[in-house]
Amino acid sequence: MSTTYHKIPGPFIRDPKTNTLNWGEWTSPELDMLQNVPWLFTEKVDGTNVRVLWDGHRVSFAGRTDNATFHPDLFAYLEEHFGGEDRETLFEQKFGETPVVIYGEGFGPKIQSGGKYGDTIRLAVFDVKIGGMFLERANVEDIAEYFGVPTAPVVEKFGPDADLWDGIDLIANGFKSTYGDFLAEGVVGVPAVGLYNRRDERIIVKLKTRDLYEE
Repeated sequence: MSTTYHKIPGPFIRDPKTNTLNWGEWTSPELDMLQNVPWLFTEKVDGTNVRVLWDGHRVSFAGRTDNATFHPDLFAYLEEHFGGEDRETLFEQKFGETPVVIYGEGFGPKIQSGGKYGDTIRLAVFDVKIGGMFLERANVEDIAEYFGVPTAPVVEKFGPDADLWDGIDLIANGFKSTYGDFLAEGVVGVPAVGLYNRRDERIIVKLKTRDLYEE
């Protein structure tokens, strides 16, 4: 089972000559078909990718790549919440010998532009993969709470029927971050019911402020 997090496409094709987005020209036929169905959006945090890996016997940490290194304070945070024998016992109690990957974004001072998020380094869990399957949001929240860490914030502005265009409009009009008085880096959206395409790729989209925000 690959543990590297998949790439997340944007919504629209970028013109190679002008480097601008062609609004309405979707990057996949699936997004075109699903643009008006309910979607769930979470805030995209500006930080560094973290994988917490449970192989059924021990816990390890990795970044976006296996050779990535962490800020010392972030590594200490990971050790506090997921490392050590006591935490391995928690993994055993929760998952047994089933391999698990917890995906999160480490953020805070000295991580990207993380100073705007406050004065402490944290981890926001945004996905969990068990047995090759990504869990639904409620299960992700349950696992994050079990280990005492937060999740990437759900965009509370929307009701259950928010579609893909609602997310695009939100970013295009300047979405303020949950963490303070500044524009969010963006949001990540998935269909309210988890879906995959014919290539067995997860249907997911990244809406970035720098691409969509209309000042």
